[in-house]
Amino acid sequence: MLNSFEIFLVQKNHSNINNFDFLVAVSFICQPLPNIIKKMKNESLETIISNATSDLIDMATDICWNKISRNCEFIMSEIKNNEEFSEQNKTRNKLNAQKIPKSLNEISVDLKCFYEEIYDINLHIYNSLKNKTIIEIRYFLKSSFQKEFYSTIKDNEPMLYCKINKPPYASGRKFDVNWELGGIRHEWNLFWYRIKNIGWYLSATVK
Repeated sequence: MLNSFEIFLVQKNHSNINNFDFLVAVSFICQPLPNIIKKMKNESLETIISNATSDLIDMATDICWNKISRNCEFIMSEIKNNEEFSEQNKTRNKLNAQKIPKSLNEISVDLKCFYEEIYDINLHIYNSLKNKTIIEIRYFLKSSFQKEFYSTIKDNEPMLYCKINKPPYASGRKFDVNWELGGIRHEWNLFWYRIKNIGWYLSATVK
């Protein structure tokens, strides 16, 4: 059972009330240190990812209403440094739908091929199905940083994070871990969230 969470809010800037996107924010919910952020050693990469995956599912079980299978397969994607947050998520989801999930051993072998170039790895639940869970491994390369900063971290060990994206309408209640894949339930919840917040925004503007 988790004792506490760290929540980081990411919200888009808005210029007028017609831009509904400004109402959509994403929270990253992480276990307290040191359980969630781990320095990785290449020799034990598979074991570390396995343990972190178990931590991630524990987190999701605590805050999502889904029954999440521990039979896991994995996909992998690179985090781009030059793309807008929401657009990168849309692109990633389209690409992920075409990927063939791999076993933990297979994905670990793939990661080891460029292990020394990785700055950090982020584990997310991409899709929770009835009999299996697909874990997305998002990695950020050291080379994505500017030269000045790259020289300070080029020899660092990669860091490992587990993250669960929280929909903006889920304040104080459990939510569907698959919400980022869309669907009627998510669109309905988002619709009422926007209606509620537009009313609040207009009231605050009048004042």
